[in-house]
Amino acid sequence: MDLHVFARRALREAALSAGTALWFMFLTFPIMVMKISPLDKTIQWRLNRMVWVGVSTFVLSLVWRYLMARRDRGGLPRGGAELAEEDRRAHPV
Repeated sequence: MDLHVFARRALREAALSAGTALWFMFLTFPIMVMKISPLDKTIQWRLNRMVWVGVSTFVLSLVWRYLMARRDRGGLPRGGAELAEEDRRAHPV
């Protein structure tokens, strides 16, 4: 595969994953970041949780996209098709 094509595809996947991470950060903001204490009439901001939601969502989105692309390509490494066929013969459903 050409390096230019690979870099363009990787950047596109990273941008999509960043968009997913931002969306999850927006959705979870009220329940993960703000802690409201009505009795004390205070709001505690836990911004470090928002960072963790963003980073973990970004990484999980990249892994998910990689696995879905691998599934669409066939997913088996070279020689894997023969091993899968042997498994099917050895353990019929």
